[in-house]
Amino acid sequence: MKEKTLYIVRHGETDYNACHILQGSGVDLGLNEKGLLQSQNFYEFYKSIPFTKIYTSILKRSIQSVDLFIKWGISHEAYIELNEISYGIYDGVKSSIEPEGLYKKLTQKWNEGNMDAKLPDGESPIDVRDRIRPFLQHLIHDVTDEYILICIHGRVMRILLATLIELDLIDMNLFNHSNMGLYVVKYRSPFFCFEKFNDLTHLQVHPFDS
Repeated sequence: MKEKTLYIVRHGETDYNACHILQGSGVDLGLNEKGLLQSQNFYEFYKSIPFTKIYTSILKRSIQSVDLFIKWGISHEAYIELNEISYGIYDGVKSSIEPEGLYKKLTQKWNEGNMDAKLPDGESPIDVRDRIRPFLQHLIHDVTDEYILICIHGRVMRILLATLIELDLIDMNLFNHSNMGLYVVKYRSPFFCFEKFNDLTHLQVHPFDS
């Protein structure tokens, strides 16, 4: 089979990112000014890559981050399965408010191996892994494109990358993420090779002055 190269990027910055507000699948904000510049920089840096397929979640911030590629005419599919993890009733709530350290307590449970832990009406890492697995099976076994661009979200990116190379979910924090941070993964069955790891070089095309 032909080798596939996956360009997996997190979306650009939103106002909620800047303010440390929980932004799961229940929040559908677009990019802020900095995020739009980040997406433009990414496009200018990688527009020469011969992408023939783009996958995103159905959320605005994901689609908007690669919109310049989509407008260029590259085939695009949005999957609800690629949406960010849901924080349930705490979607859109500042992560440090009462109950104090709520998000920190949740991630501590994940770090201790409790992958069923979730916020009320939200999702656990196991829930997310289960919903993205059919997409990954499709991506690896059915998709024939050689250069594929995938724009998703921070937590789902960690879970997707861990699942892709069959790591336990407790290891998902090995995959750091930044707004518009890029992972490049080459696949030739049955091997995966990471070429870039949360790379931000492209953001220096036109640095944002805050």
